[in-house]
This record gives sequence, structure tokens and C-alpha cells, in this order.
Amino acid sequence: MVSSSAGYGSSTFSVWRWLTVDVSLERRIEILAENMEQLRDVPLRLSAVESQIVQLRAEMQTGFSALRGQMTKRVAKWSGCAAKWSG
Repeated sequence: MVSSSAGYGSSTFSVWRWLTVDVSLERRIEILAENMEQLRDVPLRLSAVESQIVQLRAEMQTGFSALRGQMTKRVAKWSGCAAKWSG
């Protein structure tokens, strides 16, 4: 995206708008350099998000395993009570 300092806003469409506007070649190169600078951080940010997803997955797996264990105990307890009452 073109930074708002370029005067074109931040919408995706704005990235291409400067192609149709009378902008000097020097300014177009500056805009491209700004965009490349912003894109340089993308791999690091994606890596951070990936780490967070892996951590969330592990936490959810642990939580669901604990819940499954609690439910198994309760079902076993209720089954034992039902056997006492029916027998």
C-alpha cells in the first residue's frame, strides 16, 4: 500500500492510482521504495503469527484433553450410580 504521506490514502486501489496520475518517475521510485520497506517486515510478522498459532493449538489441545478426561470421569461416575439403582 502507498503510505498516506504519498497523498493517495491507504486503500488497495490507491496503490495503482499513482500510475494514472501525473507523478514524476522519481516520486514513483520513492513510493516503490516505501512499499518495499513495508514488505520487508512481512516474513518476520508471519513467523510471529505462526508461532502464536502453534502455541494456541497446543493450549487448546491440552484444554480439550483435560475436558475429555473430566467428562470420562463423570460418565463413569454416573454409569456406576445407574448400575446401583437398576440392580
